[in-house]
Amino acid sequence: MLSFRCMSTSETIPVSNHRVIAFRWVMPITEILLCAALLWPWRGFLTWQLRSTGHAYWPTTIEGPEPVHLDIRLTADTKTPQEIDAEKLLEMRISAPAVLNIPCSLFGLMRRETVPRGMLPEFWRSLSWPFFGIVFWWIAGRGIEALVASRRRLLSPAITWIEVFVASLVIVPGVFIWLLFISGDRAGFVFPWPTALIASAMWILLGGATITARIAQWRIRRGVSTDTASFAG
Repeated sequence: MLSFRCMSTSETIPVSNHRVIAFRWVMPITEILLCAALLWPWRGFLTWQLRSTGHAYWPTTIEGPEPVHLDIRLTADTKTPQEIDAEKLLEMRISAPAVLNIPCSLFGLMRRETVPRGMLPEFWRSLSWPFFGIVFWWIAGRGIEALVASRRRLLSPAITWIEVFVASLVIVPGVFIWLLFISGDRAGFVFPWPTALIASAMWILLGGATITARIAQWRIRRGVSTDTASFAG
């Protein structure tokens, strides 16, 4: 059942106690769990990377025997197509947590200076970006909630202009990646293209959903204001 709440002296908007899926919480939690599952096979290596970072900032002196010098010569190694495919799949899995949170590049986290000493950039991005990206997933979840609610002429949750601004920014890296792919200028791109294109399209849709929800709420407010004015007249 609908009720009416006063927003100002001249405007009322419909709200409802009808329960909807809390996408604002479901999406960030699901994203964190998915990234943890993807990185779980490399938990030992990630632990070693964190220890290496600690030693890089807080070195310790260890007395031990003289270092052993090994004479290692590398020879050309031919890989089978199966091995090449396995390496590509491994690369996509390791980079997937970072790719899923590609809007974090807006924070300047792609720069090498943001990577702690002693840690590989690929693992640092996959380890840290899922946490930085929680804010984007939360806003995207609110946008989906608002879009679903607008179909019932409801205005909860109300999308703010700040969320619209962030949603607009989220679309930027997605569009940029697609333009790079279409133009063929792919030199220096650090992520696997298949997952990057899918993630970019996803964030374009999520950002667009939040902007669309705001537009839908504006139309509902305008309609309610018109009905209120007609009723008062």
